[in-house]
Amino acid sequence: MEALILLDIECNLYLTCVIEAQILLDMDVKLYCTCVMEALILLDMDGKLYLTCVMEALILLDIDGNVYLTCVMEAWILLDMDVKLYCTCVMEALVLIDMDGKLYLTCVIEALILMDKYVKLHHTSVVGSCSS
Repeated sequence: MEALILLDIECNLYLTCVIEAQILLDMDVKLYCTCVMEALILLDMDGKLYLTCVMEALILLDIDGNVYLTCVMEAWILLDMDVKLYCTCVMEALVLIDMDGKLYLTCVIEALILMDKYVKLHHTSVVGSCSS
């Protein structure tokens, strides 16, 4: 399983952390990385990220507040600060799982739907998926 996500070459943002996150995916969910990646680049004219849905999902992460996601740290390092793209919330939501190991990213999917109301996609391509 490999997933290479290339977002907007102008931003030069390569989220290799998705590769790690996809390991936690429940293959029955068949959730495609495309939705997550598209939601990730939900930007307004100022280049700021609007993913309130994802932020809300973030609250559902480990009620003990004891979750430390390495992919989040890596994503932060890979950020292109020139465009001020903050995807921490997205990365954390990406590995949001319940006790059954199911992956719930409905908030991200909803964010993807809302994206069309703001701007068009700025990514050049999305290769691979989180499903088998």
